[in-house]
Amino acid sequence: MNENARKLKILFILQLLYRHADEKQPLSVEKIISELAKKGIAAERKSVYSDIAALREFGIDIVSVKSKSVGYYIKNRLFSESDLAALWDSVHTAEFIGGKRCDELKKKIEALASDREKKNIRRRVYTVNRAFRQQELYTENLNTIHAAIAEKKQISFVYEEGLNEGRKQKITTYRASPYIVICQSGNMMLIAGCPELEGLNHFYIDRIESVSVLPEKITDVREFVGDMEFDLMCYSRGLFDSYSPDSVTVTLRINEDMINTVVGTFGKTVVVKPYGGIASGLYSASFDTEISQELLSWLFLNSATVHAVAPQELVNALKDAARDVYIKYCN
Repeated sequence: MNENARKLKILFILQLLYRHADEKQPLSVEKIISELAKKGIAAERKSVYSDIAALREFGIDIVSVKSKSVGYYIKNRLFSESDLAALWDSVHTAEFIGGKRCDELKKKIEALASDREKKNIRRRVYTVNRAFRQQELYTENLNTIHAAIAEKKQISFVYEEGLNEGRKQKITTYRASPYIVICQSGNMMLIAGCPELEGLNHFYIDRIESVSVLPEKITDVREFVGDMEFDLMCYSRGLFDSYSPDSVTVTLRINEDMINTVVGTFGKTVVVKPYGGIASGLYSASFDTEISQELLSWLFLNSATVHAVAPQELVNALKDAARDVYIKYCN
């Protein structure tokens, strides 16, 4: 055997152990010799033992198992079968990853598994809605936004407002300070501050187009919301879950300039209709969510432009909370 074949032999043995062996199906020396022969490399048992010893000395945790014959597998892999399954599940069920890109990532994950593990992982079947338009553009915009956040730079983008009854689709160009991207109910959203809009705003990434990173630095989020003790991470974790088992149908009366904020905050299932005629400039927004302290706080914060209409349980909770604050500061 020439020198080059000797070098390749030990690499092929390592590859065989990674791809075809695990704790439940260790690879025998006979099988290793057989697989090497398919690659045109002749090997003897003694040389295979020697190569396995060299790999162990290098630091590869190769375990031997004795039954009818001795078998080998790599014990402490970088990813366990459950790790790979979790990664595979996450990629497969992430609606914001396009179908083509999803398949590419799943193949890379499977390449880290043994043959048996690969079969087990592939048995996991899900139905996922990948209805995003222009997946490549979506990914490009998301990457640009992440880059701007990392560099603490402002961005400009074109945004397609939420659909609602009795009102045409509205497309607006914004200049914003991007703070964080969150995933809520399978949707990726950007939390950002826009000078022309009140408070923090939530923009669905799949409705964002033409993103550009600007040279100007972002405005500090604490200055933007007017609260120097504001915690963005706590705020982002406190967004509302539209799929709670305790959800009720909430109806709000809102100003037109709050439509984007309400849809961004409470999800795409928000139904917006004119309230009292289009000329009034008011709209009703209906959606399902849980009546929580976070919801009450959000309604108080936006009370100038948002009014809770239903259910009565929510209206009563707001009255009680307002009464408690009033009594506290009157005493």
